[in-house]
Amino acid sequence: MNWKGRLLSAVNDLMGSARLQPVYEKIQRVIDAGMNLGAATRSCGQSGEAAVMELVGASYNSSLKLKVFDVGAHTGEYTSRLLDTFGDRATIFAFEPSSELFAELSNRLDDGRCRLFNTGFGEEKSVAELYSSARHIPTMLKDAHILSDEKVISTEQVKIEAIDEFCKRHELDQIHFLKVDVEGFELSVLKGASTMIAEKRIDFIQFEFGLFCVASRTYMRDFFDLLSPEYRIFRVLRRGVYELKKYETRLERFDSVANYLAVSSDIRLPGQ
Repeated sequence: MNWKGRLLSAVNDLMGSARLQPVYEKIQRVIDAGMNLGAATRSCGQSGEAAVMELVGASYNSSLKLKVFDVGAHTGEYTSRLLDTFGDRATIFAFEPSSELFAELSNRLDDGRCRLFNTGFGEEKSVAELYSSARHIPTMLKDAHILSDEKVISTEQVKIEAIDEFCKRHELDQIHFLKVDVEGFELSVLKGASTMIAEKRIDFIQFEFGLFCVASRTYMRDFFDLLSPEYRIFRVLRRGVYELKKYETRLERFDSVANYLAVSSDIRLPGQ
């Protein structure tokens, strides 16, 4: 056997080695970090969300008044970053169904710079049970916290409505940027905006995909089915976005929570 054959044989033996599996798992974690998988739990600056805000702002004429939705505003860290980024360029609507978190959100943003709503979004108007953990992570999914080894410490009934109906009632014909972070309930929120999406009256949609999607039985395929071909879908990176040109089963990564950006095909991104 020549040296090439011996090398291929050695590589083949390494590929099937049980002893080296811990090494491959570490390599996989490095690769995931390079793809920004798992970064959604970090701060806006480290997760790439701040870069998305800058991208959205650069996609419009500075004189245009933008309408921005923060769905799942929690205590307002992300909303505050929106205010810092857009300033007077945008009217920001922040939505948080948890009464406890909404109180903190209101105290943090009590200067009238954005509109706050103690409500959640879903496919239709209803009243739903909200389950919160010790880390104050609320979700509409009863079994979701089991996946993260946390206990539900409180529940409350909250108001739910559909984005389509909200926009109709408030006479909003366009959403320039919609951010959705609702712990596995993202697809239901977007289904409640199906008319706005079908008519491409939402330009940018940032959504989270990961662990809690197991509890809602949601796949990345569902987002592609709902949003394509009217929208292009990108993975959010720390410094920019990367287009996922087509659906592939390898995108079904529930173990590493990540953010994704859907961009209307009518929008031309800066530099493209």
